[in-house]
Amino acid sequence: MKKWMLLFAMLMLAAGTAMADVSNEVVVGLEVDSVDEAKDSTGADITDKIENDNAQFIVQYTHFFSPLKDDDKPIELRRFYQHPSTLSAGLVFIGAEGKDSTTLPADASETKASVLLLGGELYFPTNTGIFLNIGMGSGTAKATFGGTAQPDADLTVGQFELGVRQYIGESFALHLRLNSESLESKQSGAATATNDTAVIYLGGRGVIADVVGLALELGGGEREHDSGAGTSKFDVGAVNLEIAGYIGKHLTVRLAIEAEEEDLQGMPSGIQHVTTTGRTTLAARYWFSESFGLELPLYSEKEEVKTVFPGGEFKSETTNTGLGLYASFRF
Repeated sequence: MKKWMLLFAMLMLAAGTAMADVSNEVVVGLEVDSVDEAKDSTGADITDKIENDNAQFIVQYTHFFSPLKDDDKPIELRRFYQHPSTLSAGLVFIGAEGKDSTTLPADASETKASVLLLGGELYFPTNTGIFLNIGMGSGTAKATFGGTAQPDADLTVGQFELGVRQYIGESFALHLRLNSESLESKQSGAATATNDTAVIYLGGRGVIADVVGLALELGGGEREHDSGAGTSKFDVGAVNLEIAGYIGKHLTVRLAIEAEEEDLQGMPSGIQHVTTTGRTTLAARYWFSESFGLELPLYSEKEEVKTVFPGGEFKSETTNTGLGLYASFRF
């Protein structure tokens, strides 16, 4: 009980203390989601037979080499307008559990991983910024198929992002970035399986009259999956859109839509296999002071797998819904 009282007192102190300039930020966040709807390839509802629970916890520290100034702009916009050079480090913990009761006995899976994040952004007097983010981690995947437990698989996770951002005036910026992700799975007695994805994004972000924010990003690239027995290649296309409203100095409401499509290459003529994933997020962030803010995101993630062939198609869908909570501390 004393621990909870101490935590509450710290939060109230952060909320009630106004600081003119801040040079550091700590973000702590949690997201959890589970299956809301599932359909098999025939379109039948199988929601009651599919369990899929995901959780992600993150803690990240960022240092601003030029302190964020206290001005009359919305607190949420200060980093965008002032865009100081930064250096950051963080940890992400990921957990996922799944169960498919459409098979007898049911298939099940469990994945746990942790990732170390390092990154930063360097700005020049021309309002040109170069940013670099690296992620390195590992984990374990467990699976049961047909009632038989499979050997554990050791996971190696990698992430790399390199980009450049150019401000045009105070309230508009363009960026170009390369995002690369890799996942390696090594199971005892089996060949190492790898998933490597590389996508180039071109985007921009602008703010109108300190009230409305708009961001759009288009991406294209490829993914390669090597199972050890063969290699599959996919063309990847992506679109990210965000609309934000800044209500007064403290409140921000945003709607974000992220969509990605993977098209399997090398299919016979007339046959197409496409996987589409999308996430819609509605979030509200309130800054209680210059130094403490909370964000509550509500989101829905949908995956659709479609195989088109002469005379018809098969399509399966899974939709997860979830929520999160992020606390930001600036000092």
